[in-house]
Amino acid sequence: MRLLKFVIKRKVFITLLVIFIIFLGSYAFLNLDRELTPVVDLNGASIEVDAGDLTAVDVENDITTPLEQALQKVDGISNMESTTYMGGSFIQTYFKDDYDKDLVRELETVVHSFKNNSTAIKKVDVSRHGSGTKYGFILDISGGDMSEMSKFALNVLKPRVEQLPEVQDVTFSGIKDDRINIAFEREKLLEQGVKVTHAVDIMKQMNRKSTVGKLFDDDATFLRWNTKLTNVDDIKNIQIPSPSGNVLLDDIAKVSMNDAHDNTTNVWKNGQKDFNFSANWRGT
Repeated sequence: MRLLKFVIKRKVFITLLVIFIIFLGSYAFLNLDRELTPVVDLNGASIEVDAGDLTAVDVENDITTPLEQALQKVDGISNMESTTYMGGSFIQTYFKDDYDKDLVRELETVVHSFKNNSTAIKKVDVSRHGSGTKYGFILDISGGDMSEMSKFALNVLKPRVEQLPEVQDVTFSGIKDDRINIAFEREKLLEQGVKVTHAVDIMKQMNRKSTVGKLFDDDATFLRWNTKLTNVDDIKNIQIPSPSGNVLLDDIAKVSMNDAHDNTTNVWKNGQKDFNFSANWRGT
């Protein structure tokens, strides 16, 4: 009873105390550091090397193999796996159970020292295995035809993984990249009265999707015209206007396709010339 009387008589004091508590709680909520999902470190680290446009064979011989030899001298590493592809290399190192906590820093020192002695390396990145890494899941695909595996990765695997609400980003390394070569024949161009610049503009227009109208009903739907080129035959059959009528691109140019990387293999896995590439994805 006495406490109740004290509170009633001290209205101003109690009001100020409540305001102070609310202010202190708000300040703590907005400014104090809080970590709802703490970073969990695992026994390993990843090393990613950017070698620009260097071929996979050169990356394997000049970067991956010498770098692995340098890393093997570091005490505390139990095992390594490497993937070499066009323009780069990815090395995963696994630590022993009783590894030193400063082992990652020692790896960074070795990797950056190797980079400084190599003119082919553009950039290196060393990251600790765990929940704080850039990509949380890495998948290697190998053992098949490179074209079929690339189609599977881009047309099947990538769309399905991206549909998962937890996935933020998906990247690939070592994907087969085809290049279309178009060699115009000067005599045939003059014979048909076609300019190269005009033919190139026509090809650019054909390789796109266009909106040509809109259907009005309960659910308004856009009418799209899909002229995206999907294979070599589509390119050969492009019709180029000329003074004497339309001519096929195949009639005025030689169209061929080859691997854009133009070397014996796109990717090396642990020093072996095997068709292989990696898929990486990270969560939101």
